[in-house]
Amino acid sequence: MRRGAASLKPERRPLVVVAALVGSTALQWLGAGAVLPLLPLYLRRQGAGDGLVGAVMAGFFVAALLVQLPGGRLADRVGRRPVQVGGLVLFALGSVGFLVTGAPLAALGFRALQGAGTGLTQVAGAALIGDVVPEGLRGRAYGALYGGQIGGLAVGPLVGSLLGVGRMPLLFAAAAVSNGLAVVPLVTLVPAGTGRRGPRRVGRSKPWQDRGVRGVALAMAASGLVSGMYEVCWTLLLHLRGAASWQIGLSWTLFAVPLVLVAGPAGWLVDRLDRRRLAMAAIVGSAGFAALYPFVASVAWLVGLGAAEALAVAVGYPAVMAELAHRVPAARLGEAQGFCGAIQTGAIALAASVSGALFGVRPWLPFDATAVLMVLCVACLPWVWGGRPEQGSPLGEAIDRGPAGPEGATSGVVAGAVDRAEGDTWRTVG
Repeated sequence: MRRGAASLKPERRPLVVVAALVGSTALQWLGAGAVLPLLPLYLRRQGAGDGLVGAVMAGFFVAALLVQLPGGRLADRVGRRPVQVGGLVLFALGSVGFLVTGAPLAALGFRALQGAGTGLTQVAGAALIGDVVPEGLRGRAYGALYGGQIGGLAVGPLVGSLLGVGRMPLLFAAAAVSNGLAVVPLVTLVPAGTGRRGPRRVGRSKPWQDRGVRGVALAMAASGLVSGMYEVCWTLLLHLRGAASWQIGLSWTLFAVPLVLVAGPAGWLVDRLDRRRLAMAAIVGSAGFAALYPFVASVAWLVGLGAAEALAVAVGYPAVMAELAHRVPAARLGEAQGFCGAIQTGAIALAASVSGALFGVRPWLPFDATAVLMVLCVACLPWVWGGRPEQGSPLGEAIDRGPAGPEGATSGVVAGAVDRAEGDTWRTVG
């Protein structure tokens, strides 16, 4: 099986690797999504108070935040596949833990395992596309990756809601199995060693020292703020408007379906238009919807507008991911992905932690406050990024185009050139 992955023809490798990654991601999020909507209710049944329920849910994001930067560095050193497989195993172990004991305090550790696993897979998967997909196709590849994630989230929560909280043990088992199955396409179709660079010189610049990376991190922070707010307030708003449980579940699914359907066209736009402007437009569009929702009284209109917002969101993710892969040499892409992912996860956790209290003050307050912060982020982006988008640096392009060995890793000649290069491998703008 490994020999089959390594023997892929160079021209077919990007397509096969992306297909494997999308399939793995869809399976992962199918299981994760099935557990997500009912987990707070399950924890209450097990005797957890509201404070502990909040801590368990927040533990997922805290664990993901803590592992993303070191996980990205590890992926640069040992390769993308081992880190991603390890993340899937961690999530599966956390799911099995929920089956072993229903103790509320233990749930905090199990949910943290799931969060750590998710953080690792996201960083390694995004960096893997930057390794194997040529510059002009990365928008579509990242769009497909996002489509796989959202596809899993479109089906998983609906299935979980239909089965009900009484069958949560079955859902935990399904989550463990789906994450185990998600390993299969990775180990069979992704060449071992892809993205592995070995030990790096110390003393090089850090991700946050590059303006392009800081811009991507700021854009991802804006998307994290609205995601964290929706985690808490979307269901609360629908419930306030009188929505039934099935309508709440349907709203999540109808938000996800357009994302899956337009992932390909959105990636095509990213490959042909200014990535930065597309990312900023997507953030502003999402902010506009967030500001509007609390003033809509109809459940049907809320659900419909949520589906329309998905069209803006679909462009944002591949735009920022393609920009990051364009800015950073492949030898440091995992670390950069880890940094930006940690910023986004931190923004999600921050927004989720305060949005409930703000909703209690005024239902419109978390929505409109988040929209204002997102617009402020966009206003700062041209200054943070600076100048016009550039072509990749010669060194970065050399790494990306370097001849791959039988296991898909960059050749020793190019890796040696990186180690001997003077100064930073990062391209700093302005």
